[in-house]
Amino acid sequence: MKTLTFVAVVIAKAAIVQSYRITKVMRTATKEEQEKQVITEDPEIKKIHKNQVKFANIMGVVLLTAGYMTGILFIGEGLYKIYYFYEANPNINPTDPKPHCIFFWFPFNRDEYYKTSILYEIFHILQTLNYNGAAQTVVCSVMVFLKTELKILQHNISSLKYSNASNIEDILKKYSKKHQELIRSVKDFNISFQYIILLEYSMISVTLATTLLGILEGQNIAFNALFFTMNFLQLFALSWNANEILHESSSKLADAIYFCPWYEFDTPCKYLILFMLLKCKTPLAIANGPFGHLTMEAAVSRIKLSYSVVSVFSTST
Repeated sequence: MKTLTFVAVVIAKAAIVQSYRITKVMRTATKEEQEKQVITEDPEIKKIHKNQVKFANIMGVVLLTAGYMTGILFIGEGLYKIYYFYEANPNINPTDPKPHCIFFWFPFNRDEYYKTSILYEIFHILQTLNYNGAAQTVVCSVMVFLKTELKILQHNISSLKYSNASNIEDILKKYSKKHQELIRSVKDFNISFQYIILLEYSMISVTLATTLLGILEGQNIAFNALFFTMNFLQLFALSWNANEILHESSSKLADAIYFCPWYEFDTPCKYLILFMLLKCKTPLAIANGPFGHLTMEAAVSRIKLSYSVVSVFSTST
């Protein structure tokens, strides 16, 4: 059940992440990122970019490392079973049942064409990890991009100085427009990635619960522990970034707006400040379909639900 649910989610994510809407979001984000890195001279903005790029890279490496370690261990356990089987049965016939790395259907007798089956099963595991890693890093990278844009907007607003700006109203209009663009970007993200996040959020409890059951029953403890860790990291990577966007767009952005020298501005500028503050009352949240918003609390609730499922299964067993 755990491998079936995991592979089903990976296949769905691999298909959705190649859709036109998502590739359009990625192209837009890449273009904006490249333009800002070329024209930006503010050292603080460059520092924000550098820190967020470093964070995204570390997060991607951690997710990919956990995935490939799990896959390699899965393949290693399968090959060990095959080796032990042949050591115990040296005179086995070509058509006799043999151990396999994974349960997989072939349009031929997989025990008769055993080497071909094993090679494809190994390729299938690695291919699944590649698709999963690509889809996961794409989603997390776009979320980090949105968080970076919010941080830069906070810095620009908080560093405003009325005495040094003759066109402060135009600057505030520009920042207000940028705030509106970010609101639209998060809405586009929710429309584009809602099915990926919904799949991840819906199936993660089943995957974690079945993995925990395997650990409690003493089956493939090393693999199940790594598989649990990988899914746990993927869930919390999404939830952490979604939580950061939520806070950056509400309390932190509102603080940055409030602590700028708005009391020195004229009336039209104060109205723009008030308008942005009112917009901050509706934080930018990453939706997960009908289950509300993706936050750290939601991730913890998935872990609690998986524990409840394990308790029910263990009791009934």
